Formats: sequence, structure tokens, C-alpha cells
Amino acid sequence: MSKDLNMEIIAEEIIAWIRQKLAATGGDKLIVSVLGDPESVVAAVLAVKAIGSENVYGIVMPNARQGNIGYAYTILEAYNIANVTLNYNNLAVVYYDMLSSLRGKLFKDYTRETIFSLPNRIKMTLLYAIAQSIPGSRILSTLNLTRRWIGYTTLYGDDFGTLAPLAGLTNTEVLEMERVLQLPPRRPQSQYDCGPSTKADESTELGFSYSTLNSYLREGQCKDAVIKAKIDQLHEATKYKFEPMSFYPSPLPILADDADA
Repeated sequence: MSKDLNMEIIAEEIIAWIRQKLAATGGDKLIVSVLGDPESVVAAVLAVKAIGSENVYGIVMPNARQGNIGYAYTILEAYNIANVTLNYNNLAVVYYDMLSSLRGKLFKDYTRETIFSLPNRIKMTLLYAIAQSIPGSRILSTLNLTRRWIGYTTLYGDDFGTLAPLAGLTNTEVLEMERVLQLPPRRPQSQYDCGPSTKADESTELGFSYSTLNSYLREGQCKDAVIKAKIDQLHEATKYKFEPMSFYPSPLPILADDADA
């Protein structure tokens, strides 16, 4: 983050932004998927500060790989956030079985990316079902800038939502925000293995570190031309994930009143 920016000021601006944008949607409550990673706990706490804990709902949907899920409950209890825990693993098995039945028909086999993405989409389906059942509620995205810039997120997965308060902060800046908000301390051995900030194998898979990406984002320079080209290519190739659906520009008239027209 630029040295000219104060994270405390940014936190206050985000809180005001959440309040304003939520009201603009006609909503007054927020649903947050809380996993114990920096993004989800920071988003949840910012939501509480914006609209009060009585209007925030934490949904915990762990899977077998999430070793610091306990911190999610620490935050939910500390900030008096109503919460439920949902085990969606059985749903994922049903979907995988259905996809397996399509082998040799629509495709030879479903991809590794499908295996990774499907649980995230199941979680988002559940989040929206919950939101639709609680009048006035909206989904709060936990996506950060680091992952957003290169599209390293599942389209229509659990990173998506109505509002994305952290989408302008890198994963490192989210950690700084966690400190600024003075969240309860984590256990020393706690790892962010369930969240987007420090997933151990992501740097290997991407071919560059988040630190390198963050430096490029904030300083505009990347010493390795090959890595810079890869980052630029990923950014351009995945922009569509965050753009509105394209509508055919019909020449037929729409004569109904529209305040946004």
C-alpha cells in the first residue's frame, strides 16, 4: 500500500461505503461466508461496524482442508454475529456423481479446475438461498485485489456477491486492516490455509508470488519481464469475470420509464 494512505482512514471509508451501497440496493442486512481467513473475518467485522451485528449473519461452510476454522468462531463470538455451520460436502459428492455420469458423452472427463471450482459454486448457491430467505439481505463478497487482478477466483463462486469492500486491497493490505481493526489474536500456529491470502500451493501454481504481484500492482514495476507478461495476460483474459452480462443492443424501443436510462 502507498505510504501516503492511512489504513485507519480507509477502514472508515469502507464502513461508510458499505452503509451507502447496501442502502442503495434496498437492503439492510449482510450475509458473509466466514472461514477464519483474513478476508472473511475483516469483511465480517467491517460489516458489523457499518450496520450493527444484529444485521450481519455469518455462514461457516468448512471443508476438510481448513485448519484455522476455529478463528472464524472466535470472530463470530467476539462480535456477536449470528451464525450457522453448514456441511456441504455431501452436496459436492452428488454433483461429482452427476458429472461422472457424463464421462464419454459431453466430455472425456471433468477437469481439475472443475473439482476445485464446484464446491465454491455450491457454497455461493447456499449463500444466495439463505439471503433470499432473509428479507433485505445481501451477500458481502470477500474477494481481494490480489486475486481479482488476475482472476484467480471462481466465477459465481463464494468470492462473489452484491458488495465487495476488499476488492481494492491486496492480500497484504487486508492483513494490515486486520491489525488496524484490532481483531482478537490468532493462535501462533494458525495458518491461513483455508483462505485466499496464504494458500501454500498458489504461488507454485501461478508461477509467481503474491508479493511480486502486489509490488507490481502498487509500484507499477515488475523486474521479471516473463512474470509481468504472465500477470498482464491473466488480467486481460479474466476481466470478463467481473463485467456485467452483455446484452444485445436491440434496435427495438424500450418506452418504459427508467431512472438510469
